[in-house]
Amino acid sequence: MFRKTSLLSLSLALLLIVSACTKTPPAASSQPSTPEASSPNLPAISSPDEVPDLPVAPSSTSLVQFADEADFETLLNEDGTVTIKRYLGSGGDVVIPPEIDGKQVTAIGNIVGSVGAFEECDTITSVVIPDGVTEIQDNAFYSCTALETATIPASVTLLRNCAFDGCTNLRAVYFEGDAPRLANYVFVSVEDVTMYYQEGTSGWSNPWHGRPAELYEP
Repeated sequence: MFRKTSLLSLSLALLLIVSACTKTPPAASSQPSTPEASSPNLPAISSPDEVPDLPVAPSSTSLVQFADEADFETLLNEDGTVTIKRYLGSGGDVVIPPEIDGKQVTAIGNIVGSVGAFEECDTITSVVIPDGVTEIQDNAFYSCTALETATIPASVTLLRNCAFDGCTNLRAVYFEGDAPRLANYVFVSVEDVTMYYQEGTSGWSNPWHGRPAELYEP
């Protein structure tokens, strides 16, 4: 009897993990998982003259320009800001504009009953999210299989359910501020990604939520 109960519990647990990030993601946890309480592993310096070479973040100025405002469908928020509802552009290296139609962008969205803003967009290779965005919502970049790098501003404090799940080629996420809170399944199916953070920011550990974390130069 004990063996049968254990096998049933294991099967149910595996089923929940496999089906976690779908068109209807699980409700956000009221207590998103927090970073491990340990000090970041900084590059070792054997002598005062030896300074380690840190990775350098891709700069938005190295990309040609902001994406065209016409590439985005938006939803007007009650405070007069907008949430990006859907990306309509051709892909490549995408630098999201901080304002669309003169209104500040504050979220990369998932409207109830719809897909994430960039969900299953298999043509974007990198994305730079503008300062002023505070959260990346459910399924925002779900299954963007060509996405390799993402730059997240200090203003982002929350990554919601399945935000980057299925981004199988994601290799680097550059965080410009303190470690954000995570909801559920944010980086599921992302096996080889490294989280990069800046010196002087807080909440980081190595590993961070099971992924390697390193300092980088902005």
